Amino acid sequence: MEALLYFVGAAVLAIPTTALICRARLARQRRASFGTVLSGAAIAALIAYIGILIYVGGADVFTAAFWNDSKQSPTLGRFLLGWLGTALPCALVALAVVAYYQSRRKHEKDGA
Repeated sequence: MEALLYFVGAAVLAIPTTALICRARLARQRRASFGTVLSGAAIAALIAYIGILIYVGGADVFTAAFWNDSKQSPTLGRFLLGWLGTALPCALVALAVVAYYQSRRKHEKDGA
């Protein structure tokens, strides 16, 4: 159940992250594209993964002893696997946000 809440939380975090990136790109007269989907999902997954790491490890995450203890600290492979596994559900949500902003931009151009 906790894993499901983690994935849902990360996916919900992808909504404002991707929306901010879309708004910044549209303000510069650029299109929100596939790169926006990837960056929004990657940033949201990274924030969620670091947040859960701090939640589980507590303040010990900020010490060298936590990272040197092989039983407690995540290895690079586990970190990347967890991050990429979280980025996949986030990418679906980010894709929906980018599609919304693209359709909104199209309607604004058609109306103007």
